[in-house]
Amino acid sequence: MRLDPDPATCALGRQYNLQRQITLDLRNADDAIRQRAADTAEKAYLHELKDSGGVRITPDEPAACRGVLRIKEASELLAIPANDTVCDLAAAATSDGNDTNGMDDSQTALVKALLASRKFDQALPAAKTLFEICKLENTSKATDLLAEALLNGPGQKDPTIVDRFKSEQVAGAQTPAPGYSADSPAAVPPQTVLKSITIDPAPYEAKLQTLQDGPKTWASLTQIGNLLLMQDKGADAVPVFQQSESLTSDPKQLSAAIANVARAMRARDGCVGPANAYLLSLQTAQAKQN
Repeated sequence: MRLDPDPATCALGRQYNLQRQITLDLRNADDAIRQRAADTAEKAYLHELKDSGGVRITPDEPAACRGVLRIKEASELLAIPANDTVCDLAAAATSDGNDTNGMDDSQTALVKALLASRKFDQALPAAKTLFEICKLENTSKATDLLAEALLNGPGQKDPTIVDRFKSEQVAGAQTPAPGYSADSPAAVPPQTVLKSITIDPAPYEAKLQTLQDGPKTWASLTQIGNLLLMQDKGADAVPVFQQSESLTSDPKQLSAAIANVARAMRARDGCVGPANAYLLSLQTAQAKQN
């Protein structure tokens, strides 16, 4: 059954598996079907909807929105030229810093959408934000997207900038000497290209201030750290994530806190080498204990 883009139909769409149908339609070879799916998704995310149970989905409820169509599926909207739905969704999903794993997918989708829409001025800071917040294992993918944003942005006037950026990242990926500590920046080659890209911290200030004034728990400190990373404040995020580690004995939370410290180190130093050295030092220490 083909979904109609009418909001009322969208609101009742879950009984027809709205999420699966939109995803399938966005992959359809027929332009008209893909466009209809994009329209349906846009209404599902960006318009107030009510179903027979009175459930409301509004733009200020990103968690409810993500329940309709996950960000990985939403990235299929890139098949629709100049469609802004995925940008709006990704920005909403990332903005509160509350979902470390989801932020990675959301920001990746946002960067790809901005590049596909040729919004290169927006794509460049968004790509740097992705580099700051993504999981360590996704550093290479984030670096590639950042290189693409540089190529299509400042690279139009400075043909050497992409090569310089890649060279700096390769040099900075080298692991520092054993015994490296997370408490201070490593002596790494200067990441001048990365530092030349500015990120506006203003969109995250209000939420950050509220959290900083509130009680400190593992969850709140993780959220604070994520917001600091999105402001390009890796040096400030490192001790925040270290504090979150000290507030839990849960193995999963401890593991997440360690990974978060490594992410913040990469953002602070502008390269992945010191973060890798930090994780390696922890693994070595644990092996000795065992």
